Amino acid sequence: MYTTRNYLITSITNNYSITALIQMVIDICNKYGYSLTMACICITAAQTCLLLWWGVFFVGLISNASTGYAELLIVVMSFSLYWITNFFHAFMSYVVGGCIVWYFVKDTNANLDASNRITLLMQCALTTSLGSLCKGALLCGPAHAILSLSHWSRGRPYVPVSSCSRRGIVANLIKPFVGAARRYNRLSLCLTATYGRTLCKAAEEYSSIHPETLDIAAEDLTGYTLSASAICFAGMIAICVGMLAERLDGASLPLFYLVSFYLAFCGMSLVVHTYRSAVDALVVVYALQPEKFAR
Repeated sequence: MYTTRNYLITSITNNYSITALIQMVIDICNKYGYSLTMACICITAAQTCLLLWWGVFFVGLISNASTGYAELLIVVMSFSLYWITNFFHAFMSYVVGGCIVWYFVKDTNANLDASNRITLLMQCALTTSLGSLCKGALLCGPAHAILSLSHWSRGRPYVPVSSCSRRGIVANLIKPFVGAARRYNRLSLCLTATYGRTLCKAAEEYSSIHPETLDIAAEDLTGYTLSASAICFAGMIAICVGMLAERLDGASLPLFYLVSFYLAFCGMSLVVHTYRSAVDALVVVYALQPEKFAR
C-alpha cells in the first residue's frame, strides 16, 4: 500500500511521470473501444455547438444593448459561460470517470459490456443525475480551490505552522468553508456515475472514509500541465481568428480577441479534461480497490 501510494503521488506531482500516468489512462480507456471515443466526441460536439450559439447571441446582445446595461450583461453572460463550460466538464468527468471506476470495481469475471455501460452513463447523466451535474458544475471548481488552499496552508508534515504566517492566515480565512468544500469535491463525480448517488451524499461519505485522497487530488499537476497546452492552442486560434477580423474597429477588437480566446480555450480544455477526469478516477480507485490498482 505504501509503495502504491508513493507511486501515485509521485506520478501526479512529477512532470516526468505524468506521461506514464496518462499512458495508463489510455490503456484502460482502450478497453472500452470506440464507444468511449464516440461518447467523448459527442460531448465535445455538443459543447462546441452551444458555445458557438452563445458567442453569436453574446455579440448580438452587446451590440444592441445601451451603455448603462452593457457591463451588467457582460457579467451575466460571463457567469453563464462559466456554468456551461463546467457543466460539460462535469459531464465528461461523469462518463469517463465512471468508466474508469467501473473497470476496477466490477467483478473480476464480469463482462465489461462497454457499449451498454457507456449508453447507461450517458442516459443517467441527462436524466437522474442532471441535477448533480449542474450543482457540481457550479460548485466543484470553487470547492477544489478551497481544498487546495487548505492543503497548502497545512504545510509539510511535522512542521508547525504559525497563525501569523501566510499559511496560518490563509488557513484561518478558509477554515469556515472547508467542510462545505468537502461536500462538493470533484472526486465524487465518478462515484455518482458508478453508484447512482447524489453528488453531496457521495462526496460526504467518500471524504469521511478516505480524506487523504483529497490531499492527493490537491497535489495533482496533471491538470495544470494539460491546461497549459490548452491555453497555448487557444491563444494560437484566437490570434489566427483575430487576424481575419479586419472590419472590427479598435474598441471592439480587444473584446473580440477575449471572446475568441475563451471560446477556443473552452473547447480545448474539455478535450484535455478527459485525461484529468480519468486521473481523478484513478485516485478514487486507489482508495476503493488498492489491490487491483497495485496490480
